[in-house]
Amino acid sequence: MDESGKARRRFLGSAVALALTAAANRSMSAASRRDVFRWGSSSLGSSGYVIMEAFSQTVNRHTPYRSSSQATAGTAENMYLIGSGKLEFAHSTSVDWAAALAGQRPYKRPVRANQLFAYAVWQQAPIVQADSGIRCFRHLAGRRFSPSQPGSGTAAMYNVLMNAAGLHDRIRWRYGSWSEVYTAFRANQIDSVVGVLTNGQPSSGIRQLEANTDLKVLGIPARVLERARSANPGILEDQLGPGQWAVLSAPVRVPMMTGIVAVSTDISPEVGYEVTKSILDRAAEVRQFGSHLSGLTPELAVRHLMATAPVNAGAARYFREKGLWRSDLTIAQ
Repeated sequence: MDESGKARRRFLGSAVALALTAAANRSMSAASRRDVFRWGSSSLGSSGYVIMEAFSQTVNRHTPYRSSSQATAGTAENMYLIGSGKLEFAHSTSVDWAAALAGQRPYKRPVRANQLFAYAVWQQAPIVQADSGIRCFRHLAGRRFSPSQPGSGTAAMYNVLMNAAGLHDRIRWRYGSWSEVYTAFRANQIDSVVGVLTNGQPSSGIRQLEANTDLKVLGIPARVLERARSANPGILEDQLGPGQWAVLSAPVRVPMMTGIVAVSTDISPEVGYEVTKSILDRAAEVRQFGSHLSGLTPELAVRHLMATAPVNAGAARYFREKGLWRSDLTIAQ
């Protein structure tokens, strides 16, 4: 072979080697991006923050995947970030899904996302100071009311509830973190806040309020809840009694929402299965992270999924293997 032929072979060999190296680097880069998952939580110290941190750490311990949890402004932001590819997993509530999937306010376009599993229920009752003169839900007209952060699931729920009651434009909305609004409530700078119970147990913030303030719980009228649920099926109904909450002297009707892991549609069934299995097979271990996870079981995880939103195929496989799958649920394609 002449020198020009040899040179040409050396050139082609080098080009092929460079191409293979570049392809390998692209493959490694894609794998790295795929195996480091971002979990969106909520504001620092909130129940959503604690829960997502627990899930992220569990995945790191028991799967080959790497995860990191990051604080966000709340579940509305999380759904937006999931839809725009900036998160792979996130804290969400049943209230967020109807608006997100339909592209309704606060979303500018429909969000593509799947459910993984449910992990908690939150009863969300409006509370006032016992001597405030506010005797029922409708007496909140003209009063200062706070559902915490504007991007939270609680705020989304109460926007719908206040519309259903004809109160949305008649109350004075106030916003802030849970610690901020509870502090303002104690100082009479806010007339009513939302008392949050996780799995039927009052939050630490509510316990602190009880220690210093006489509280009154406002029940939600049945017709208001019915209208709200027609507008957003993620708003559920529950009843709280004195046995669950010492503040009560009689049962009251309250709105409830469930916590659901929202997952990117880019997450494969294989990853969805391993992540779901790593957490739910170790539910007892995960519950040790705190009272916010006291209700976590494989049974609750599928019971409180929404029939109106698709479920990651890997999570569906897990529930089928456990004999827990619900026939009314839809598997993501």
